[in-house]
Amino acid sequence: MKPLEKLFLGSAAVASIFLALVFLLFALQKQGILPVAVFGDKAWRAQQEETETKETKIKGVPVGEVPTKKPEREEASAGDTIVEESTENIENQEQLASAGIEEETAMPSVVLPVPEVETEPDPYPYYIKVNKKQNCVTIYQKDAAGEYTVPIKAMICSTGNATPLGVFGSKGKYVMKGLIHGVFGQYSTWITGNILFHSVPSARATKDSVSVRNYNQLGTTASAGCIRLTVADAKWIYDNCEIGTLIEIYEGEEVGPLGKPEAIKLPDGSKWDPTDPDPENPWHEHQPSIAVENERLLYFGEEWTPYEDIEALDTCGNDITQKVEIVGEVDCYQPGSYPIHFTVTDAVGKTAEAACNYIVLPVPVQEKETSE
Repeated sequence: MKPLEKLFLGSAAVASIFLALVFLLFALQKQGILPVAVFGDKAWRAQQEETETKETKIKGVPVGEVPTKKPEREEASAGDTIVEESTENIENQEQLASAGIEEETAMPSVVLPVPEVETEPDPYPYYIKVNKKQNCVTIYQKDAAGEYTVPIKAMICSTGNATPLGVFGSKGKYVMKGLIHGVFGQYSTWITGNILFHSVPSARATKDSVSVRNYNQLGTTASAGCIRLTVADAKWIYDNCEIGTLIEIYEGEEVGPLGKPEAIKLPDGSKWDPTDPDPENPWHEHQPSIAVENERLLYFGEEWTPYEDIEALDTCGNDITQKVEIVGEVDCYQPGSYPIHFTVTDAVGKTAEAACNYIVLPVPVQEKETSE
């Protein structure tokens, strides 16, 4: 055989093998054994479109109208799972079901966590206003617009003739500070010059040497220029108002939006401020009280005078009977039983309660006096 003939026969054999291999690959791809990429994107896509068109027409759904699921909203916050489904999606699912087409399993939506933005806390959440003329302090915090217009706390104080007017930024803090005349103040906040907020002076640098006379002057002009407070109020400013907090000292006819609190009166011989939260404070063992009988008889028509039937004392033993709140009424012209409840809160913030059952007898006052 000539060389030319051998070359022709060899080429024919190679072509036959190649065609057989191509048909084999088509068959394997048809069965899903080979990956799509074997024939390239265009060839495979054309084949897929033709196959899907046939299958879709067989199942009765027009080509190009097979509904697809819309992506879920990306409005979820960090860690939330989106469970809402639009009406369109629901109708699409019903259409698929009626056509006998099973919807592809959708990939679960991925909710990316929203990073928390760390914001620094406001170093100056409060603004302090001291009404020098009324000896009252009012604490304000910010409103929605960032202005100090919201009053949250009022304090009774003692200012002095030398207390300056103006607006100052606090400059320092001291747990125990030596003052003029050799006395000491707890929880001091330096305002300006030699002017400070501090507790009522103590004779020594201890908590158990408070000046009873100075304490009972709270609410009046009595200091050498500093602003005296109860221990609880001085500590509140010390704990909550950072250095740099603005302090406005002014003179006004109106006390303040929250009014002027009352300070408890210390009996002679007292050594501690009753508001001091120190666990060693002996005043913690004392409570206010209301003395009243469990039952009280009234005759028909007799006047009901509840404040004459009770005696209320505060934590330090001061009479606060007229501050008692009474819940309930007695009808002295209607015989029967009337439970009455008494409540009182003293200047330290402690509360006492008591109850009395008033019984109105059907005997008129005149008959009672005659029998006697």
